[in-house]
Amino acid sequence: MILSIVAGYAAVMGAITWRQMQHTDAEAFVVADRDVGSWRGVATMSATWIWAASLYAAATAAYTYGLSGAFHYAFWGGLALLFVWRYGLRLRHLVPAGHTFTEFIRVRHGRLSQGVIGTENYLNSQYSMILNFTAGAALLSLVSPLSYEISLVLIALTVLGYSMLSGIRASIATDVVQMAAIALIAFVVVPVIVWRAGGPVELAAALPELGDERATFWSLPAFLGQGAPMMALILAYAFANPTVWQRIWALRERDLGRIYVRSGLVYMVVVVGVGMLGLIALLVGIEPADGDLNTLVPLVAGTFLPAWLGVGFVLLVIAAITSTSDSDLSALSAIAMTDVWRGYVRPEAGDAELKRVARVAMVLVTAIAVAVALLRLDILTLILFYGMIRSASVVPIAASIVWDRVSNLGFSAGVLAGVALGIGARWWTTPNDAGIVAVGRGDVAGVALLVLAVLGAGSMAAGTAYPLVRLRAAAAVGGAVAAAVAATQVAAFPGLLGYPVLLSTLVALGTGMVVCIGVSVVSDRSFDWSVLDRTIQPLGESVTPATSKA
Repeated sequence: MILSIVAGYAAVMGAITWRQMQHTDAEAFVVADRDVGSWRGVATMSATWIWAASLYAAATAAYTYGLSGAFHYAFWGGLALLFVWRYGLRLRHLVPAGHTFTEFIRVRHGRLSQGVIGTENYLNSQYSMILNFTAGAALLSLVSPLSYEISLVLIALTVLGYSMLSGIRASIATDVVQMAAIALIAFVVVPVIVWRAGGPVELAAALPELGDERATFWSLPAFLGQGAPMMALILAYAFANPTVWQRIWALRERDLGRIYVRSGLVYMVVVVGVGMLGLIALLVGIEPADGDLNTLVPLVAGTFLPAWLGVGFVLLVIAAITSTSDSDLSALSAIAMTDVWRGYVRPEAGDAELKRVARVAMVLVTAIAVAVALLRLDILTLILFYGMIRSASVVPIAASIVWDRVSNLGFSAGVLAGVALGIGARWWTTPNDAGIVAVGRGDVAGVALLVLAVLGAGSMAAGTAYPLVRLRAAAAVGGAVAAAVAATQVAAFPGLLGYPVLLSTLVALGTGMVVCIGVSVVSDRSFDWSVLDRTIQPLGESVTPATSKA
């Protein structure tokens, strides 16, 4: 029965996208003619943002930290969309004919910075596809007679097949159906599991047995161990995610704000609901299979759901996986055709040639995702590690959109230095097998890492405040938060050194800010924003080779 449902799902997605093939030129393939309205926009943004990791990691967080775990994950994930929308609105105003963020960076800074951010964008979407394929294949192999390997290939071919038809138009069209499935099943499946597990009253009565920290909405260990790192990581994910930037140019400009707000709220509701499955597992004593926390969600669903709803739950996860994966394919193909082929190989390439390049790119990145997913890497570990790497680009990206003094060297150096020191901080502060850390109390290196982490906390606060207040006020908020975090480190030294995930993320943020701004202020050149509109043209028109050195 499961196989019939999956086959039917693939057929429906293919039929929907087949209709989108008519009159799809390169511009429509990449940005859907910039005419995606409010409700379709909410559907595509929500479906893109709700990926396999959102469901699995939220449940893992609830199982590990209790009641506050899932809420931390969902709350910060939803707010990340709200935080990034103002930057997106400014970018859409500056570059009305844009297609990808790397295209903006090429003109804003130059080839070096474009290469740095293009590599990060590629890794971001490639990594996202690997995670989604891994989670989907694990679930499908658990509930069907198919092996993990066959399940993996089946999911990959399904996504690749319909994505190749019409690019982002295919992604958006299927996102509407996928989001409807996600919402319907989430609002039906989760309540059924709650009632079959004993009901809300009985489950609430069992909460005190978990202990004070796990039974409350606010837990300091949960915030420091998972909430704060996820706050920084998901903010970084929003800034470094090419699918988010691509949709900024696909949505109607007048609808951008309401789409981002509504999508953030939808994300919170759905992810909190699914995250509660981890809490239910904790309350009723369900143990993860072979210690693998990724099995919690399917185990809880299999324990409490009747067969027909179990099929619906599988459909929910498959919809979440495919909705994000097709968005990643669309974003990567846009980079391949716009930035690589049109920017470096053949600036005069026409529609047909550009679409062929995009489809070849889709095949290549899908093959890579399948090859790596065969390794069956741990999902949460990948999220936290790569999220830390992404954090290094947050300030350089945000500053490049709002400040005309950011230079090519400052942008690239900020990202690369942030990545290097973020990895170093994670390595130096994680205990080895003997429980010894390389950097500890009183070390000069430890103090330096704390200073960078404090600056990182301030930059994160400023960046998240900017959509709500003016730039100067946002900077003041960042300064106040940095001062507050610094005070806690003096009072509770070594403080953040005891939380390697959070520390490394904040160090990457802080280093990216210090190096980017420090190098840029040395430059005496300011960027002329009007160059963007003059240089970046719709696909099919000639490309102006001029790039900025600022």
